[in-house]
Order: sequence, then C-alpha cells, then structure tokens
Amino acid sequence: MRKPSTLTCRRRHLQTPQRAVPAQVAAVAALSSGDYYNTQYRLTAELREQLAAELRDKCGIVVFPSVTNFLLCELPAQTADAADIVRRARTYEVFLRTGEEIHLSLGQRTIRIAVINKGPEMNRKIIEVLSTLVLSSLSRCDLRPGLPRTGTRHGYCGGIIDAAQRL
Repeated sequence: MRKPSTLTCRRRHLQTPQRAVPAQVAAVAALSSGDYYNTQYRLTAELREQLAAELRDKCGIVVFPSVTNFLLCELPAQTADAADIVRRARTYEVFLRTGEEIHLSLGQRTIRIAVINKGPEMNRKIIEVLSTLVLSSLSRCDLRPGLPRTGTRHGYCGGIIDAAQRL
C-alpha cells in the first residue's frame, strides 16, 4: 500500500468542516441577491451612524469616521484604559475589542465596536453599558483641591464631567 503524499495529508486539514457549509451556502446566496445585500449595507450604515452619534453625545467618546461594519473609538483620557473597559463590558455581554488587539500603534485608549444588524436594541445596549462604564470611571477622577469644578475645563476630568452631568 502506498503512503499518502504530503499534499493529500494537508488537503484533509484544509477542507471546510461540514458544519460550516450551510453558512457558506447562505453567504453565497446573500451575495448573489443584490437587493438583500444593498438593504443590509444601508441598514449597517444607518446603525453605524446612529451608534457613532450616541457614543459622541452620551459617552464623550471620539469616533473616527468609518465605512466599515465597525467603529474605531478613542476613550476620554480620564476614563479607565480600553482593556479595563472591554473586560468590564463583557460582564454585561457587550463584546468589544481593544485597539491594541488590532495594532499596537492604536494605543491603550482605543476600542473597536462592531455594528451588528440586530436593530437599534443592540445599539441601545452598547450605549447604556459604555455610558455606565465611562461615567463610573469619571466618578473616580481626582480633581485637584482648590481648582474650580464647574463651568471651566480645569482639573483632571476637564469638560467630560460637564458632558456626564447632562446625561
């Protein structure tokens, strides 16, 4: 009996697992349906823009422009770092990624938020969790004694506290 070639052995490992075939068939069907694909693209764009606006307005998070199905964001300087926010968000079943997981140059203040086509409910949950985490980080800010606390941009928390009080 002949020993199988190295290529034959490797090909066995490269084959698609049977459980993935239905997902691949569905993906090909979706891509071949222009109407479905265009609808999903528009829905993702709408959800992304809504999420970006709420992150800026309600959480004080800087959102970088995007045409993808995710947002790259910078946390306010006074909050916990991205790794801590991501870890704590998981306890609320909100799954984010740190910018450093994408590339180290993005630093410790960036997070990546996927835009999921599950309607506005998912966006609401993300905003609720992130605003809770950002506000709880801000409440631990140390304002220097003697510096004005309202109506100015002084202190470690700067104007972020003003934004947080409006929520």
